[in-house]
Amino acid sequence: MNLDSARFIFWFLRAIFIVMDKNRILSIVAGMLVILGFVMIYLGGFYAPKVMWPPILSGFAFFLIAWALNALRDKT
Repeated sequence: MNLDSARFIFWFLRAIFIVMDKNRILSIVAGMLVILGFVMIYLGGFYAPKVMWPPILSGFAFFLIAWALNALRDKT
């Protein structure tokens, strides 16, 4: 990756995040945290040879963080 393409990617991402308001960003992040929580619970509970508790607990913690972010949104 050369410097011009890196600058374009940076400019593009910055333009996207400037357009979005706080509520949209919090909604997207909360949705991503829920998806990651489901993935971590699946990996820890069903995919591993034995039940691994740290990924399961971290997945539930991601749900709690997503719930808190959802509560911070403006309900207007």
